[in-house]
Amino acid sequence: MLPKKNIYFLFASIILLVAFYFYNPFALYFQSDDFIHINWSREGIIFQDNAFRPVCDLSVMLDYFLFGKNAWGYHLTNLLLHIIASFLVGFTCNVVLKKYFKNNTQTFFPAISCGILFFIYASHSEAVFWILGRSAILGTIFSLLFLIGYLQKEKHPKFIFFYIISWVFALLSYESCWVLPIFVFLFSFIDHEKNRWKHFVIVLMIFIIYLVVRYFTIHQLLGNYEGDSLFSGEWKTLLQHFSLLVVRSFLPWYSKNIIAFYGLISLFIFLIVFFLGLNITLKKKAAFVFAFFLISLVPYISLGIDTNGVEGERFLYFPISLLSIFIVLVIYFSPIKNLYKEIWLLCFCFFKLMILQENSANQQFAGVIVKSVLHEISKVDPAKKVIVKGLPQCQYGALIFRAGLPEATGWLINKEQEKNIEMVSQRSEVLPLAKSYKVDYIRVQSLDTVFFYFIDSALQISGSRFSP
Repeated sequence: MLPKKNIYFLFASIILLVAFYFYNPFALYFQSDDFIHINWSREGIIFQDNAFRPVCDLSVMLDYFLFGKNAWGYHLTNLLLHIIASFLVGFTCNVVLKKYFKNNTQTFFPAISCGILFFIYASHSEAVFWILGRSAILGTIFSLLFLIGYLQKEKHPKFIFFYIISWVFALLSYESCWVLPIFVFLFSFIDHEKNRWKHFVIVLMIFIIYLVVRYFTIHQLLGNYEGDSLFSGEWKTLLQHFSLLVVRSFLPWYSKNIIAFYGLISLFIFLIVFFLGLNITLKKKAAFVFAFFLISLVPYISLGIDTNGVEGERFLYFPISLLSIFIVLVIYFSPIKNLYKEIWLLCFCFFKLMILQENSANQQFAGVIVKSVLHEISKVDPAKKVIVKGLPQCQYGALIFRAGLPEATGWLINKEQEKNIEMVSQRSEVLPLAKSYKVDYIRVQSLDTVFFYFIDSALQISGSRFSP
């Protein structure tokens, strides 16, 4: 009989291999805004679309230099970043266990389990599968590095330097890190470490300097996109958004996967039971981590999250890193039998992989539609005007061409043809495309204008059936 440790690594390896298969970067393509931002990166533009995320902008520039028009390279970078983030989630869990649970020296297996849970978490599809979603991954990587350094700052001065540098890079990556000063403030109350308030002042001063630089660079702190509901004072909407963010953190979006959906609901009910079974001290510590998770959702209460697909799941990337730590802490310290814990973890991984498979299929399908549309446009005489009606925007949140068709045409087909693309209308985002959807058309050679008319079953181009 195999030792228990070997059985653990066997199951962990199988789970990771299945997840890698679903994350396959070679099966993905460019989507929607990718064409706009990659073109800006080609031109060396930073602070794209008036966003203050230079680390992400520079990473896309580097990808363009390395991979050019090969989409798999950009997606490979996203996957590698996701692997790094998953490793750091496990490492952060390890640091938390050693710092706040000193009586329990065994940290290897819970830390590894935490990283695996985060890696396969089905709510990461937008951040990993969409090239521009990497800003959420980068923000999480540097936020976790900040936490790792800050929690160990008393061990050696190098950790102080480490958390300061990580804090700066986190701010230059994604706004999810804006909650970190709140975390430091709360840590200052529970740690009772020497100079803890001095460190809080350092973190706060860096944040203030960042806000000043941000304002003078892009002339705003929060744009209408990020802060519309906040500025309008729509508190009911904000509360609804927050509630949906919490629910969607536990239950990834699903289409037809009823088994996984109700399976996850059952598992989280058991998780509550496990939490209630902890002793008072452990319960307080786990609740503290859960409070951090709730706080990490606050930056997105104005934006909310889609309930018809995966759009907006990039907002959950950093919060779920904290949720993963909470889940592992509850499972690890629960007084129930190890067999029940192992069954819970295996079921959790199984249901997450089921939903991840569906999200992967939607993302790949969206990429196929993008390539098919561009392939058909490439057959059109560049001198002709192309009028587009009913262009698909997304597939359950997997972006297709909400934007970027002219830019894609100019970059991948013909620069002059970009000016001849005219959009008439776009398909409703809540109407999914049939899996048998194909791109086909009727050539009309006598006209100087070609009509792309998207319908449910196919794309038809005709000068006689449609006039704008």
